[in-house]
Amino acid sequence: MSSNLFRKEALDAKQVKWTGTIILSRPFSFTYLTICALCIALVIIAFAIWGSYTKRSTVQGQLIPQSGLIQVYTTQSGTVLKKNVHEGQTVKKGDVLFTISTASYGEQGSIADALAKQTQLKEQSIRNEITRMRFIHQDEKRTINNQIGLLNGTLIKVENLIANQRERVNLAKKNQQRYGNILHENAISHEEFEARKIDYLDQLAQYESLQREKVSLEKQLTEQQISLSGLENRQNNQIEQLERLLSTNTQELIEMQSRQHIAIQANSSGVIGTINAEVGQFVDLSKPLLTVLPENTALIAQLYVPSRAIGFVKEGDQVLLRYQAYPYQKFGHAKAQVLSVAKTALASQDLQTIGIISPQEQLNNEPVYLVRAKLDKQMVKAYGKDMPLQVGMTLEGDIMHEKRKLYEWVLEPLFSITGKL
Repeated sequence: MSSNLFRKEALDAKQVKWTGTIILSRPFSFTYLTICALCIALVIIAFAIWGSYTKRSTVQGQLIPQSGLIQVYTTQSGTVLKKNVHEGQTVKKGDVLFTISTASYGEQGSIADALAKQTQLKEQSIRNEITRMRFIHQDEKRTINNQIGLLNGTLIKVENLIANQRERVNLAKKNQQRYGNILHENAISHEEFEARKIDYLDQLAQYESLQREKVSLEKQLTEQQISLSGLENRQNNQIEQLERLLSTNTQELIEMQSRQHIAIQANSSGVIGTINAEVGQFVDLSKPLLTVLPENTALIAQLYVPSRAIGFVKEGDQVLLRYQAYPYQKFGHAKAQVLSVAKTALASQDLQTIGIISPQEQLNNEPVYLVRAKLDKQMVKAYGKDMPLQVGMTLEGDIMHEKRKLYEWVLEPLFSITGKL
């Protein structure tokens, strides 16, 4: 009924607005962008699922020989007098590399020269004393031999006198006995018998006196012979004492000369690397004079890993190296593999004392760990040529750690909470 209250034309007029009919259209660009966004989302999801990322630590380092650098130091402070080598020269063990003067000077000149001169004068004085002592010993020996000769001659004469006196004693004794027999016959007086008895006693007394003189001569001869044998030992002791004094003095002179000039020798064979001293330069024990590179030894990369990055470094880790001498933008990365990881850290001053580079970690006084890596190649391909690597080249290295899917890195905080990976 209601539909009949109004005319159909009036109702149709109400349905048409003055703005016109609304037309809903979907442009093609919207569809294209939707499809592109969907594809990008799918690519991102696929990349997150199948893509991976390797965690890495970037560190400083340099190339060193695998057997290590041989650094040569002076044993005493002084001034370089002579340099016998140049960089790149091959040397053998025991070759003299430097001659260094350790002499000190006073107002009168070199103190060492003055001491050496006094020592030389003392040495000459000792030699003169030895020569004089030998002459004295010869005179003493000659004197004793002469005395022994005189005593032997005197002793022979005394023995002859004793033999003659013995005959006189025997004759005097026989005369006394004959006069005694005659006295019993009353052929002689008692006084004549007493005279013969006195003569006998006189001859006997002379004989005993000669015997005492002989004993005295023999005693003197024995003493002189003992003195002669002792003289030789005493003279030898005196000469040996002077010779020991001379040896000590000579040793002091040699030590003075060695302290005045010292020769620095090569401890092992190799090739001369960096030379840090020149003629006329003052050197001390704090800095090496030069470095010797061992012969026929491969180079390795020594990396200086700060404590914040050492936690997951282990043997066998891959390392990507960027040599500063060969920019990686042109020549790419070099590969290496971790050989060893130090168990203790070194302070920056310790690194400086062994003559290596000063990475940024050292400037911040941060301890570093020494990590050694074996190079895959001992050369770099540059402009079609194989360029050999040199000792001491500085580098940056990326130590590659664990490798994970991208979604695992994104979800790592959740995995850390649950304790699962």
